[in-house]
Amino acid sequence: MTAPPPADALQPSSWKAKAAGIAALAAGQAALLLMANIWDPDSASDVRGIYHIWMTQGQSGQWPVLSVPWVYPFLALAPLRLALALEPLLGGYVFSWCLIVAALDIAACAVVWRQFGFRRGNRGVCWWQAAAVLAGPVPMGRLDGIVVPVMVAGLAYAGSRPKAAAVLLTLGAWIKVIPGGAFLALAATGRDRLKRFVGPALAASAAVMALAALMGASFGNIISFLTIQIGRRLQIEAVAGTPIIVYRRFVPGDLMVWNGDTLTLEFSVPAAEIAARLCGLLLPLAAVAITWLAYRAAAAGGLSRFEICLTAAAAELSAMIVFNQVGSLQFVCWVFPAAAVGLAAFGQDRWWRAMAALATAAAVLTRPIAQRYMSFLALDWDMLAIFVLRNAAYVAILVVAVKRLWPWAKRAGLFRLYDDPAPAAGRLGQNRLAGKTF
Repeated sequence: MTAPPPADALQPSSWKAKAAGIAALAAGQAALLLMANIWDPDSASDVRGIYHIWMTQGQSGQWPVLSVPWVYPFLALAPLRLALALEPLLGGYVFSWCLIVAALDIAACAVVWRQFGFRRGNRGVCWWQAAAVLAGPVPMGRLDGIVVPVMVAGLAYAGSRPKAAAVLLTLGAWIKVIPGGAFLALAATGRDRLKRFVGPALAASAAVMALAALMGASFGNIISFLTIQIGRRLQIEAVAGTPIIVYRRFVPGDLMVWNGDTLTLEFSVPAAEIAARLCGLLLPLAAVAITWLAYRAAAAGGLSRFEICLTAAAAELSAMIVFNQVGSLQFVCWVFPAAAVGLAAFGQDRWWRAMAALATAAAVLTRPIAQRYMSFLALDWDMLAIFVLRNAAYVAILVVAVKRLWPWAKRAGLFRLYDDPAPAAGRLGQNRLAGKTF
């Protein structure tokens, strides 16, 4: 038998709570739109200089995925093409893109409020908007800005509407693969996995692939996003490159090279090749290990599967940053969804407040790197310190999340293959449907 939600979770939200939440959302989105379009237009350079070019090339017959291999999954075409369609109406491709991101953020916040009410939902919504503004407009000017609200909505639904959560996260992964990490956490911690998670995810993926094929894409192009980056070098902003950058600050020498194919700066030193290979090995191993820990933690009983899911999502998404050979600045927004939903559901827990503090630190430390990127490339002392501290925040998020999963998983037996105890008696998502397990 599950524990009932706290009494205040079921009380109707006051008009003050609604007004505060809507005001925070409006202020956050207004600030991001101003930064991306007026105050810091260079932050949307990928939208203006890459995404728009891809779409104009598509109009000439060279559509990504449909005609040629592409670095992103098929559904990434949707927001790019929508922004192109809105461009004549809204007066610019970048502005159209930013409005799409803003609309998705608003929709995700509405889901959080629907699931947790304004009183509790505001904790996650207000923090998310503040963290996004502190991180700056770079994530808004990338596909990451599209998938983050999808992950927020998917994780918010995890405790009460698991099939909807599975479909949302799967569709998000067909835009950019990152929501796949949140899906692993969801599937590992839920009950009746085949029916509630795997089945809907496979159905959604089959529908996406069928649509792509009907539009003329070959199977090789549909899955090209899985293979096109194999063998890629370590990008200059990657967490794994931290020791190399620190070493080069003390021992000057060759450090980086421009990759015209991926349009990124990459390390050119032999140590980076080793680090890139290690990242290629460690990232899938970390994903599997965290998924297993989450699965065993959910089997312990007496615990909230929803909270384990959110903790595992924080671990999975931070691992996808720490062990990623790319490491772009916009990756900071990957740590927002689990923290935002965790604050909304369990904001009275000091652990989630600490998680949000670490994510805030990563956001604050990312902003000056983006603003003074040339100083970062020059390895100025202050930028080097900021870079190291930001990467330390990413590692801390991963360590803290894994450390929390470990005793729960150990209680159930780390190496037991299967058991399915009675429904958890611990805290469940503190929303209107908190009495249900998933």
